[in-house]
Amino acid sequence: MTAYPFFLTSVFAEKTWAGDPLIVFDVPDWPDEATLQMMAYQMNASEVAFLHRASGEVRFYHPQFSLPFSAKGLLGAAAVMQQSNSETRFKLHCLSGHYSLLFANGSIDLQCVAGCTRPSIRGQVDIAYALGIESHAIIAPLQLVDTGLEQLMVQVRSRQVVLQARPHPALLADYAQSPKQVAQAVIWHREGDLITMRSFIADHFNIYENFGDGTAALNLATGYLAGGARLPFDVRIEQGHTIERILSRLSILFLQIDNKLDLHLKAKVSLLGSGVLQV
Repeated sequence: MTAYPFFLTSVFAEKTWAGDPLIVFDVPDWPDEATLQMMAYQMNASEVAFLHRASGEVRFYHPQFSLPFSAKGLLGAAAVMQQSNSETRFKLHCLSGHYSLLFANGSIDLQCVAGCTRPSIRGQVDIAYALGIESHAIIAPLQLVDTGLEQLMVQVRSRQVVLQARPHPALLADYAQSPKQVAQAVIWHREGDLITMRSFIADHFNIYENFGDGTAALNLATGYLAGGARLPFDVRIEQGHTIERILSRLSILFLQIDNKLDLHLKAKVSLLGSGVLQV
């Protein structure tokens, strides 16, 4: 049997026991794909990252499938690397590209370039029905945005609409489908410098709500740039209001676009514990 050390982290955590739990495995050599997926399934976490320190490669898994990119996974992997390293800047890469991560003022700054957008082939009425909201609550345009992972981005007119959305699994799976991975959709509202956001993964039978979605934050910034951005853009994103947990928690993300039009996702990551999985 092979022993794989792992770390329990909390990403987007402004205080102890807040944020979104993430498992990070520290692998000396890559297991095969089936083993990676089995390990992710066994950990029973919403997401698992696998870090290969020597190469700086990171891979990401939902319990049921792999992901080409995860901002949350990159932040967690950087926190694991930094605990035994005096460096403050790390370069990590995954299927979608190379990324720079900087430790400063107790947070990690994930920097990347903006991605690409394409219009949704479905109109407001269809998307609203799939999300369980009124069509007039949606602010055009509806875009599929890809900053490493493609998501349908839906801006709405009020915070209440975000909190009351009740997505339909099969409809959202059809309307937000992507050739790269399982369908994902994000609904959000901005009021001043505060954004309330919810993000969903949909198949034809289930909806999985993400407690903290850094990828969605980066896609939000890409969509903002595509719409003719006005700088400065520096916002706080709150996520997790509607997810029922024994402990009340909230994920806090900070998103910025600099003068070079690069994207910055900033968050705190807590290391909560570690262990070993025998495979």
